[in-house]
Amino acid sequence: MSGTRTCRRADTAGPPVGRLSCDDVVVIESADEFVRLRTSEEPTEYHRAANEPAAEAIWREIIDRFTQMRFWVAHNKTVPLSILEVLGSDPDERVRSMVRAERTTGVGPHSYRCTFRHASA
Repeated sequence: MSGTRTCRRADTAGPPVGRLSCDDVVVIESADEFVRLRTSEEPTEYHRAANEPAAEAIWREIIDRFTQMRFWVAHNKTVPLSILEVLGSDPDERVRSMVRAERTTGVGPHSYRCTFRHASA
């Protein structure tokens, strides 16, 4: 993999730290990997599901294929705003509630807060 993407170093825990070489980072590479990480009983693995980035196409695939994982997609600290917008109108109130929660990207001054109001709210 070459190029750069916003994600955290493979050798550190915590939120994203800025733009790094993709050789230095761990990212979620597939919808199936996300599900495996999230359903693992190993704390380091389910923490990866909550904190590691993935390509937008992977988040969309998870939303489409694994509806029971939508809450956990919204819980991920790196999920893009475009995905939160999709999940903000999810039929499951738990998913919408997670999206409405204060969200921080962990990338310095680029932190953001997302609040969505469901049409029936």
